[in-house]
Amino acid sequence: MPGLIAILDKRNRKRDLEKLLWTIDYLSNCKTKIIDSGNAGLAIAWLKNDLYGDDRVFEDERFICLFTGDLIGYQSVPWIEITKAMADQKYSEIRSLKGPFALCILEKEKGILYAISDRRSQYPLFYTVKDSGIIFSSTISTFCQTIFKM
Repeated sequence: MPGLIAILDKRNRKRDLEKLLWTIDYLSNCKTKIIDSGNAGLAIAWLKNDLYGDDRVFEDERFICLFTGDLIGYQSVPWIEITKAMADQKYSEIRSLKGPFALCILEKEKGILYAISDRRSQYPLFYTVKDSGIIFSSTISTFCQTIFKM
């Protein structure tokens, strides 16, 4: 099942996200991307014939963003609107997005990791906070595999 995983590790240990990627791409029929940025590691998998395709990953000078799920009324993920809302701290603007989805947004400079799910949690996010950092995933199988590795 396509999904995403994010790890923010205060101890800045090297994470091996490739070993966890099978939990979100266990049939090997997805495109995948891994991003290692300082003390954060992010990974995403999406179906190869997916409408949004590579648009599920966005990076600019301030943010690294991952999107899983679907949006009603959009042919692509509205990254400019999403990152502007995050930068301006107008989180209520993200509520206007409709459909089942989960977002992972890393604010690079501050080292803040945002986990956002649709208003009905049709794409739930599983998370834990540990002394060493935070882990979250959109799939329970990935989450369970990850919590013992940190």
